[in-house]
Amino acid sequence: MQLAVIALTLVGALNLLFLLPYFGDYLRRSIRQSIDLSLASQPGTVENADQVRMIAEQVAFFSVALTVAFAIVWCLLVLIGTLRRWTWLYWLLMIAAGLSVLGLPQQALEIFGVGISGGPGQPVFLLPLPNALLGLILGLAELALFIWMIVALRRFGPWACRKVPVA
Repeated sequence: MQLAVIALTLVGALNLLFLLPYFGDYLRRSIRQSIDLSLASQPGTVENADQVRMIAEQVAFFSVALTVAFAIVWCLLVLIGTLRRWTWLYWLLMIAAGLSVLGLPQQALEIFGVGISGGPGQPVFLLPLPNALLGLILGLAELALFIWMIVALRRFGPWACRKVPVA
């Protein structure tokens, strides 16, 4: 079970790395469009419009960088926690895998070209088809892992092991 959790986490992290250029571009376009709409509604001309756009670009860059940092920390936490069989991480991963079922309808819709929008006037975000398919497969794998974790918990205890590893 530990290897399945690690493998699923690593595949999800690789999918995130491939999607980062799309996320970054979408974030930049959304911020730029929001700023343009906001500046257009201002009476008169705004003196520092270029500075506002530059700050928005920096926010988008740091958002992507922060996402990468959190993904690395999450992968390390899952790797260490599963190998050391941390019970609290088992429960956290089981709940997260169970809640991932809520994203399956949206992932299925993205395969058919239905994207998500950040709100009125925002561009639609649509994943490339291979990433949408991978996201759906990962979601179904997380559902299977959730069911497996519940069955293993009832039969053998957390991490499907009766003994606690030696520290």
